[in-house]
Amino acid sequence: AVGAGGLAVGVDLSEPMLRHAGEAKHAGSGPRILARMDAQQLAVRSESFDAVVCSFALGSFPHPPSALAESWRVARSGGRLGLVVSDRWWWEGDERWSWHGDLLEAVGVPAPAGRFASAEAINSVLNETGWELQDLVAESFPMVFSGADEWWAWAWSHGYRRILESMGAAELALYRTECFRQLQHQGMPVLGHLEVFLACATRPSSR
Repeated sequence: AVGAGGLAVGVDLSEPMLRHAGEAKHAGSGPRILARMDAQQLAVRSESFDAVVCSFALGSFPHPPSALAESWRVARSGGRLGLVVSDRWWWEGDERWSWHGDLLEAVGVPAPAGRFASAEAINSVLNETGWELQDLVAESFPMVFSGADEWWAWAWSHGYRRILESMGAAELALYRTECFRQLQHQGMPVLGHLEVFLACATRPSSR
């Protein structure tokens, strides 16, 4: 998207994620840099970028306003911010998974509530950090897994992993057994949905 004369910079705290990104094929012809960096403290000059993108990460930052303030700092005047925010748990609001929240309570690991589960919350934190919201839409994407095994592997591949890792061995075994029982009762394939907000904001031009 940046073209041959542009530069794309990707940052992450995770070395494995950076290695994965480095190995992935990409369609762009322009140069890119991947760097281990904290989005809440970017080692980048102010007003260096035309656009900043944050995808599925806002709710994972210890202090999201710091990350958005840093994004504002490194964006040029009139620069853009693109956000993909999914801060509702994937089972919430889905009748097919109505048992799941109760199961987490039963094993003693209730999932914390999301901080950005509404358009109002997203708009508020953008305003707080100097961004002007231009557009925000909600979309729901279907999730289809061939079976319980594929769902289980997926559950370990993203932010939900921290919930699983907070369980003791006995609790995790109980949780897995009950999930597989429920999913087999539901039938195959395993179905669900993922609700996300897509937001575009701008850094106001200097006057």
